[in-house]
Amino acid sequence: YQRRVHGNGSKYLAEHFQYIPNLQTLNLVGNFIEENGVKYLAEHFQYIPNLQTLDLVGNFIEENGVKYLAEHFQHIPNLQTLDLDGREEDLEKADSNTLPNISIICQNFVN
Repeated sequence: YQRRVHGNGSKYLAEHFQYIPNLQTLNLVGNFIEENGVKYLAEHFQYIPNLQTLDLVGNFIEENGVKYLAEHFQHIPNLQTLDLDGREEDLEKADSNTLPNISIICQNFVN
């Protein structure tokens, strides 16, 4: 049994970012997070300014979700590594002024 952050789980997690301001790595691999979940997370980035690595592989994040993330990157200026699981083309469409100096890792898995 694995616990997953989906549905209201993203909201619950994001609301608790204020208690972990020194968080440096956030691994949310395979949590079935969708657009609303991404919004909750991004809106609370201001509470985790020391975040350096954000791994969102295996979620259901589409173009709007990626754009929403990019709009809130200014709150995590230390972000160095971002894994969007092959959504790099959506990130490139976002306003380049909002993107920090990050290394974007995009993994495309072939079954």
